[in-house]
Order: sequence, then structure tokens, then C-alpha cells
Amino acid sequence: MKPRIAVNLISGALGSGKTTFVRHLVSQKPPEERWALLINEFGVVGIDGAILAPESLADAKVSTHEIPGGCICCTAKGELKQNLVDIAKKLRPDRLIIEPTGLGEPETVVDVLKSLECAPLFDIQTLFSVFDASRLTVEDFRDKAIFQSLLNMADIILLNKADLAETSQVEALEAYCRDHIFPSKRSILKTKNAEVDIAEIYGEHFISEHFRFSLQTETANNYPLLIENAAPSIHTLPFEPINIEGVIERAYQKNPHAQSIGWIFDASLVFDWKKVFDLFEQFQHTPSVLRAKGIFRVGNPRMLFQYVSQTATREIIAYRKDSRIELLLAEDAEFDFQAFERALDSAIKFR
Repeated sequence: MKPRIAVNLISGALGSGKTTFVRHLVSQKPPEERWALLINEFGVVGIDGAILAPESLADAKVSTHEIPGGCICCTAKGELKQNLVDIAKKLRPDRLIIEPTGLGEPETVVDVLKSLECAPLFDIQTLFSVFDASRLTVEDFRDKAIFQSLLNMADIILLNKADLAETSQVEALEAYCRDHIFPSKRSILKTKNAEVDIAEIYGEHFISEHFRFSLQTETANNYPLLIENAAPSIHTLPFEPINIEGVIERAYQKNPHAQSIGWIFDASLVFDWKKVFDLFEQFQHTPSVLRAKGIFRVGNPRMLFQYVSQTATREIIAYRKDSRIELLLAEDAEFDFQAFERALDSAIKFR
């Protein structure tokens, strides 16, 4: 059986530095490897494809393919799938780098790569989202749907053009990415000219990463019971777990100020969103729950559930990995962990 082709997705808004980033990666390509670049531009006349053409890159082992005149996340989705299959079967590169248009949604590209036709051919590795740190604010990240999509799908975030921005501006963007994006990112890189070491491309996108507890990043201003960077002191589960098929990890920590517990579920499980939302709404009657966040697969999309300030909310989220939930509890909370596990188990719709 032939090995699957490694794929990296380079997403980002218009003018963020995606093409510069691709060129920088190509300049570090191992000489023995053959790469393919798939470039999508919204305009009919492709400029990025010319910039990344083999004669421009001076590397005979890099082939460039364009899909101009439409977005591969919507109108050109069928063309994307056909191009992917053709590249895999005719060229067999060692690695494929995809750069969608700045108007695109990366989750749609990932869904195509995971389709029946493409999944046996491609191995999805690190997903990058590139941002122009000199032109963005925290409000942009928080309020604009396209930025939320890019942030949530990425394994690694590039705050590019950091050298052109005010230090306080870059620090604010970095803090938002670190403290307000769930789950945590593998890396948040502040870059100049999108310069990133090639070693970053090799991580597996769909591997479930361990919990990085919010207990260590929440600030005392948001939750008076918590202390920023408080060191955990207890990790042993405070209850006897029940047998739930598809649980990848249970993680617990407690310090003198609060406790946190999380569950990670295999991506194959599908949850009933109504039952999950009922669980979050019930936290209104559980004062010991300070905050809860969860991402659950509820079909093909994932849904983000949150409980904060005694209010439960839900929304579709651009995320395609596992399902997971984390609770922040008061340090001395009396919480029936086992009953909550049984409720999570009953919310699984398809195993």
C-alpha cells in the first residue's frame, strides 16, 4: 500500500503573508522530496500561482497547480476534489501544500480531504493560520466570523508582520489566542516575513492533544477564586470512572484555589446536541461550576458549548478533531463526577 501524501493547509486573510510563508517553506524543502503546491485565488487571473511557479522558485521538484476564479471552500469545491485526486494519482508528491483564497473557510477544505475519495490518499498534518498583526485588533479576532474560523481550525497561529506592529498590539493578540481559544493551540508564533522553521509542518493534525488546563491561564480578574499560573497540586481523579467507549483521556487537577476536570472523546463519536446543551443549562443550578467549555461532534460539524456568568450558549465552530469538555469548579465544590460521566455517556448518539 502506498503511503499517503502529507498535506499542510496555509490559511489566512487577504494580505496576511500566506504566499510569502509558502515560499519560505519551499526554500527549506529537503532536496530529495517532491512537493506540490495547490493555490486558490478568487480572481480569474492568478498572480500567486505565477509567484510560486517552478521557474520562480528555481526548484524542479516543486510543481504548482492553480484554481483561479472561485473559492475552493464553496463554488470551486468540486474542482478542488478533482485536483486533489489528480495530484495524488498522477504526480504522487511527498507533500502537498494548499493555500486557499483569503476569503475561504479552512474547515471546508479539511472536509474535502477527509471525504471518501481523498481520505485514503492524504495525511493531514499541521494546519496554519496566518494573520497580519499590524492591522488587526482583539476585537477583529473576537467579532469577525472568518477570523474565528481561522483561529479555531489552526494547529499553529502566525502573528505575522509583528515587526511592523506596536508591541502592545501584538501582545494583546497573543494573549487572546492563548487565553480565549479553546482548545489551546500547539504554538502561537510572532513572525517577520512569515519566517517559520520547516520542522513545524510535520505535526499530525488529528492527533488529540492533552489538556492544557484553563486553571493555569485564567486571570484573577475573570475568576476571583483563581490565581494566574497557579501550580497544580493534585492530579488523581476524585472518583471511580465508569466505562465509556471512546474516552481518550480524563484529566484532573486541583490547587488551593480551584479544580478543573476534562474529558476527551474519540472523533468518531457523535453527540446529541440537545442533551449536551441540557447539561450546560443545568449548571445554572450548580453554583460550584464556575465555567464550562466543550466542543462536541454533533454530525459533520462541531458545536461549541459554553457556560459562563450563569448563561449557557452554543454555536457551530470550525474544528474537526476530537470532542472534549472542561469544567472549572470551586476548590471545595461538592460535585457528582460519576453522575456527570453517566450523563455524558447518555448524550452519545452514535458510537
